[in-house]
Parts: sequence; C-alpha cells; structure tokens
Amino acid sequence: MLVTLSDINRMYRDYFRTTGREPTRVYLGHEDYREIRQSGEVYIYGSFLEDRGHTAKIMGMLVFEVDEPRHLFVC
Repeated sequence: MLVTLSDINRMYRDYFRTTGREPTRVYLGHEDYREIRQSGEVYIYGSFLEDRGHTAKIMGMLVFEVDEPRHLFVC
C-alpha cells in the first residue's frame, strides 16, 4: 500500500493528540520514500544537518529511510 502525505498528516495528528508533543521524525520504507520524494509536494525539502549531510524533511520532521519496501512510523 502506498504511503501518502495524508497518511503522514494523520499519523502526525494522532501522535500529537496522544503525547501532547509534535513528532520530530518519520520513518519510511524505501519505496514510499522514493515515491514521496518524486511527488514534488511542497512539504518536502532538504536541509543540511551538521555531521549528518543532506536530510529530507516532511512537515518539519526528519525523514529516515528504513530497509523495507513499505513502512510508516512517526515519533
């Protein structure tokens, strides 16, 4: 199943409602990561993190790619 920005938005809201804190990270499977990066959505941009190189962000959350084709976790 394809992960969409709506899925990420929903998980962001659920995490915030449950914990009272905004999430800072999103973990995506490599296929989901590739598809979302290719979507050209305005939520996605790059930033340079000291000692970590180029890292993408979605809705202000750092994006990490996991070694699975499909995966979504927000924390």
